[in-house]
Amino acid sequence: TQSTWGHMSARVLSASRALSWRRPPSGVTRKAMPPNHTQHNAPLRLFSSSSSKQGGARPTSDDALRAIQEQERQGKPTAIKDPTKSRFHIPWGDPEFYNANKLDNELRRVFDICHGCRRCFNLCNSFPRLFQMIDEDADGQVEKLPSSRFKEVVDDCTLCDMCYLVKCPYVPPHPLEVDFPHLMLRYRAVENQAHNVSASTRIEGTSPTVDSPHRQEIFPVDEGVDRKLTLQPLPIGEKQLLHTDRNGMIASMAPSVANWALSEKNQMTRTVAEHVVNVHRDASLPKFVGRSKTFTKAAVAEPLSPNPNAPAFASKRKVVLYSTCLVNWNEPDIGHAARRVLIHQGVHVEVCYPECCGMPFFEAGQLGDVAQRAKDICDTLLRYVRDGYSVISLTPSCTIMIKEKWPLLLPQDRGVGKVQAATFDIAEYVMDIARKEGINTDGLRPLMSHVALHQACHSKAQNVGFKAHDMLKLIPSADLQVIDKCSGHGGSWGCKKQCHSTALKVGKPAARQAVRIAESQASSQQNSPSDSSTPVVSSECMLAGQHILQGMQHLNQTVAAKVQRSLHPIELLATAYGFSEPTR
Repeated sequence: TQSTWGHMSARVLSASRALSWRRPPSGVTRKAMPPNHTQHNAPLRLFSSSSSKQGGARPTSDDALRAIQEQERQGKPTAIKDPTKSRFHIPWGDPEFYNANKLDNELRRVFDICHGCRRCFNLCNSFPRLFQMIDEDADGQVEKLPSSRFKEVVDDCTLCDMCYLVKCPYVPPHPLEVDFPHLMLRYRAVENQAHNVSASTRIEGTSPTVDSPHRQEIFPVDEGVDRKLTLQPLPIGEKQLLHTDRNGMIASMAPSVANWALSEKNQMTRTVAEHVVNVHRDASLPKFVGRSKTFTKAAVAEPLSPNPNAPAFASKRKVVLYSTCLVNWNEPDIGHAARRVLIHQGVHVEVCYPECCGMPFFEAGQLGDVAQRAKDICDTLLRYVRDGYSVISLTPSCTIMIKEKWPLLLPQDRGVGKVQAATFDIAEYVMDIARKEGINTDGLRPLMSHVALHQACHSKAQNVGFKAHDMLKLIPSADLQVIDKCSGHGGSWGCKKQCHSTALKVGKPAARQAVRIAESQASSQQNSPSDSSTPVVSSECMLAGQHILQGMQHLNQTVAAKVQRSLHPIELLATAYGFSEPTR
């Protein structure tokens, strides 16, 4: 049977929220709650809530909802939108958002709630570090913890959103209104305050802060406790890593030289890079391709027409592939595989890549850059959306930016809402075809590989189920074993000098499971000499897959050597159709 990974966690989450909902006693309003309750209520509502009675807008625009309804009336595919309907907007354009004293107050309020709950102890390193700080250095009391220590917790957050979506019972619409990852994001935004405030004056569509009834409440601390936050803007060297398009363009001019310099085997250049841009010398980095081999260039050079014999051809489906910076500059095989699979299903495919979605800037708290990129990219994609195209994103982190982060940053921007309503992840869209018209089975054959399939956190965060797993189950006799553990990479976080060893530790359970899967296949091959298949690690996030491979090398080099590469699930489906093997 086909699995619906993610739906089970959603049901558990819904049940946990229902059980943890604390309603005030009959006849008592929130403002009249006793002190032992109000100490946990928000002194400052960080984000405008859709459930607020004080004028807060919905997290997605009405235009987005109308666009979804119109697509449904026309029989066009519609992705599941807005998985976090109660999540607050990010009011990055409001100067109050950058008030360091109110940020410190909110950090203490949320840390006190987390300290008393601890359900997220086994997620990213932020929570173990927070709990250790409180237990060992503050005698178990947030009131004794100096604010200068908070940055240690913030720097360990990867913004994967798993605590918000899977673990935390206190997220909105719960009265405690906890959003841990976006609180960490706010801290980073405060560190880049000057940049963000200047950007907000020229970008329309932001949302104001909505006051909480307890905005003026001050979280108590012990006498003499330092309440000055450690605020350190991103160093100029690390800022250069955020510009993925500029870096990709430069590297594509001489890819062999760039890849030689970036190889972890080249300790001379990597040692220099470690000091200049803070990338750990042993961290595995993506390889670059030449200018003519980038996905957008190669796609233009190879025009393809939709298959008229496919079941979906009569539906006149049209998509535009938003290639993302990773696919365009580093992993064009993913784009080619997606394009060929969709063409084989009878879908008309265009390719478009205006620029990076802004995820690196989002991680760094430079929200003004993200908002500007969102508006610029939407200006381009809207031309396709208005002509009936669906938008397909080829990287989960970029998909979650379009589906959730852009609308939270620009909730009043109609263009952002319309693009959000039309956007799918690639596996999600393939399964939409399979469900509505049926998949084209011509040429589909079994894979000669045992697949260790990892579900990336930003795939889970879309809350549409494990579509990559469902998609690969369409392949006859598919041998899939799921790795439902954190890879430990966390975007650029896992590459940083101070984080790489922790990233390997966090990802060790996933790497260990991948090793066991490969060992199991090697054992079965001994009993069946005719079996010449090789194990494959697959993840929708190529950085996560690459990090798992590196973790496997630390655990068992012999077994890891048999897994030559990590592949995207769409590449495996393309291989099953008999399209050309990936070149990397």
